[in-house]
Amino acid sequence: MSKLILLEGIGLWSREDADSGVAAKIREWSRQTRELAGREPRRYADLETAYARMQQANPQLRAEQAFHLTQHGAVQLEDGQFTWKYDQYTYNFLGVGLDVDETIELWQCIRAPTLLVNAGNGLQNRTGQDDTLQYFKDAELHDVAEAGHWIHHDQLEQVATLMEDFLGRE
Repeated sequence: MSKLILLEGIGLWSREDADSGVAAKIREWSRQTRELAGREPRRYADLETAYARMQQANPQLRAEQAFHLTQHGAVQLEDGQFTWKYDQYTYNFLGVGLDVDETIELWQCIRAPTLLVNAGNGLQNRTGQDDTLQYFKDAELHDVAEAGHWIHHDQLEQVATLMEDFLGRE
């Protein structure tokens, strides 16, 4: 049997440009993408400074988790400074995307039992919030306390247990 698990999945949200038409949406997406191309990533003098920033931005992480993520999530630049490994373009959330009705239609097509796991201190408008659970045929929602958007790092044991229990059911 197939099953689906979403950790902090994006739910419904209203976009200011929802009624502006496809051409306007694409122009705005293109504008934001051009801005991101020139975005200068934050740099850190050394790995310890990057680690301090990781801890500040993710207070739910244990010290050893933050250090591990810093070690594997930072890259040293030619000048000796460090920055994070990530694609600048992931900051452009616009895209053309699906409208609300299309998103709901997509959710209604999911036949697999679905586990939605959201962080108590996560992002807004997650799947299952805002009365969106009603659009799933067979879904259950769990909010994990004392966790941010990196729910699998913040509360690994609790998330793993939820997943194992869900996957172990017939």
